[in-house]
Amino acid sequence: MSSFQIINDSYLFECTMCGNCCSGDIRITLNLYDLYKMARYLKMKSTIELFDRDYVRLFKLDEHNVWLPEIQFKTNPLKFCPFLINEVDDKKYLQGLCSLHPEYKPLICAMAPVGRILDFDNDSDQFVFMKPAPDCPGADQKKEHHLSKDIKSYDVELNFQKRFFRILEQLKAVDYSKEYYQEYLYQFYVNLEFPDIIESIENRFIHGEL
Repeated sequence: MSSFQIINDSYLFECTMCGNCCSGDIRITLNLYDLYKMARYLKMKSTIELFDRDYVRLFKLDEHNVWLPEIQFKTNPLKFCPFLINEVDDKKYLQGLCSLHPEYKPLICAMAPVGRILDFDNDSDQFVFMKPAPDCPGADQKKEHHLSKDIKSYDVELNFQKRFFRILEQLKAVDYSKEYYQEYLYQFYVNLEFPDIIESIENRFIHGEL
């Protein structure tokens, strides 16, 4: 999962719906808009319910000194994403489908195998090819994609993602606790429009309007 190749424009990939990226030791990290979408899909009033009902947990990204949310996989009988749906197609092949697809799907899943590296020091970003899972058969397919075309439909979400990571840039200077992140960054009501929500969070952490 850590190896990648920079995408200039074209890349080869075709999802085979094997479900490998939705099971095992895969880590599906989330941004603020992902939490918002997921809570609305589950008809929750607040994102805190995602944590209380064990859909999401936080982990420490030590190299950046921040806490990030990730989907909490089920562990019985195997480790798999709680939103994974296994179905058998007409040819009796097992297919791994996502109950969040397409409207509520996390950005990291929706864009796979395309990942993004943000560089705030130079105000730049790069898109890279990353296997969604180490044994992903889709990476061996020959269907051609063009990055310039593919990312157009994610413009809004990519903007939300960048704003989220800019907030994390402000927080990483201090070793805040997991509880601090959960209460002050990742907990919000979802009855408002998301642009208003993230603007309020930015005002708190970037502009200091407590």
